[in-house]
Amino acid sequence: MQLPNEESHAEFTMHLQQYECTILKICLLFSHHDNDAAHDLYQEIVYQLWISYPRFHKDRSFEAWARRIAFNTAAKQWRKLKRSPKFEIISPRMTLIDNEKDEMLKMLYDAIDLLNDKDRKLLFLYLDKMPLKKIASQFSTTETAIKHRIHKIKTELTKLVDKE
Repeated sequence: MQLPNEESHAEFTMHLQQYECTILKICLLFSHHDNDAAHDLYQEIVYQLWISYPRFHKDRSFEAWARRIAFNTAAKQWRKLKRSPKFEIISPRMTLIDNEKDEMLKMLYDAIDLLNDKDRKLLFLYLDKMPLKKIASQFSTTETAIKHRIHKIKTELTKLVDKE
């Protein structure tokens, strides 16, 4: 495994700082908005980006490359966590949901967690205000197909939230 040299390190750090918000959003989405889990996932994604950086093609978009690695790393971690037993620990850090808006937001995130990886990624890109044309190219499909899939995801989320 070839690690980046010092010149690449500065370049990598500059790119990482530029797209840190995007990576953090992915971490929060896949960690159920648990700050500790999001921090762990962020570290894992940065590690994966770092060891993959020597294979990064400088003529391509760092953002798209980093987003793809972040999604793949997050999805892999999420699938691993899904298979492991769940334990609920009661701690003083847990907070009560004190208003209806927070409850609705929690229900929405719970519903998003039930989506498959592809739909979660599509929803993230859509909510991140990425142009439909760009989303379509990432999924190797048409804008119309993306619009249709987004509509189906919204309908599915509405059903899931209403069921709860």
